[in-house]
Amino acid sequence: MQGAKWTVPVATVAMALGIFVVDYFAPLGYAVWLAYLLPLWFTPRAAYNHFPLVFAGACTGLIAADYVLALPGLDPKIATFNRGFGIVVIWVMALLLERSAKAERLQARLYQDLALAQERLRQLSHRLLQAQETERRQVARDLHDEIGQALTALKLNLREVQSLSEPDQAMSMIVDSVQITDQLIQHIRNLALDLRPSLLDELGLVSAMQWYVNRQAERAAWTVDYA
Repeated sequence: MQGAKWTVPVATVAMALGIFVVDYFAPLGYAVWLAYLLPLWFTPRAAYNHFPLVFAGACTGLIAADYVLALPGLDPKIATFNRGFGIVVIWVMALLLERSAKAERLQARLYQDLALAQERLRQLSHRLLQAQETERRQVARDLHDEIGQALTALKLNLREVQSLSEPDQAMSMIVDSVQITDQLIQHIRNLALDLRPSLLDELGLVSAMQWYVNRQAERAAWTVDYA
């Protein structure tokens, strides 16, 4: 991985040095910027920020060095124009490549953030489904264990009343049935409040939360400090 990280910088610098040598022995003149554009084109693939600009600075130094070393054999005006034009073109291309590389890095970061947000949303949906399943399991258990048993006891009492001939015994069973019915009604009311308290619609979330916490504290004999 470390070798691959240095592949593009080393290759582009080697190409630039080769162009420098060629330009020294056989001045490229106006075509010097075309030669340097080839390695410059690969610089955005390097795993370093601002490498196109760094490479453009290195090319500027190499072109200036060739200009100074080869000047005695060239027309000063033509050499100055050719190499000055080449440096301008190289920097313009480097700025464009830097801007394009920056946009690609930003796009890649946005895609990464989007993928992370989607993963978080997936986890949240999974947790929501788990919470719903847990709540349904609890409601089903309450309906079966508490309400189902109470209704069964009430049914047995009513059948017993049908078979009794003594008024006193029948009255006792009726009183017991009324108590079971009261407990059943209270349990249904508690189950409905646990599912969705009416205070949530009437007084809002804060009041409903305070009521719910205090209610659970009374059930479990807790001491609650609500803030």
